[in-house]
Amino acid sequence: MAKIRVKSVYEKREKADGVRVLVTRLWPRGIPKTAVDTWLPWLGPSAKLLADFKAGRTSRENYVGEYVTGLGDMRAQLLLAGLQALVGSGRTITLLCVCPGARPCHRHLLQKIVKGRLLGEAWPLRELLKANLFEALDARIQKAKEEERDD
Repeated sequence: MAKIRVKSVYEKREKADGVRVLVTRLWPRGIPKTAVDTWLPWLGPSAKLLADFKAGRTSRENYVGEYVTGLGDMRAQLLLAGLQALVGSGRTITLLCVCPGARPCHRHLLQKIVKGRLLGEAWPLRELLKANLFEALDARIQKAKEEERDD
């Protein structure tokens, strides 16, 4: 089976990247159109969801849930089917976004979703929520859970 790689759009193109797929709603600043092979904006999180997550106004669980729910949109479903077919045909793809380096973000969720679909899993949401795709939950979330148990 072909690989599904993830990296920042700001990283240099490598031969191993295969088809470079940008999955952000907005085109990144300073990136020429030639830096990617295709742009699938409907596979990126909404601007509001991303801003809320980065500002700490929404939890990791809510971010993942809303992102996955947004992928239920017909346009996103068609694009996911296209990615699945591309990978299923043996082509390597690299999912790109603006997050630096290997920092976990929605491209890692998307990678897991496409892999799950290839294995016949429609929405592996539970696994996505369990997976450590982002930095460890912050102390506030952990403290809230402990307080909830104490009540």
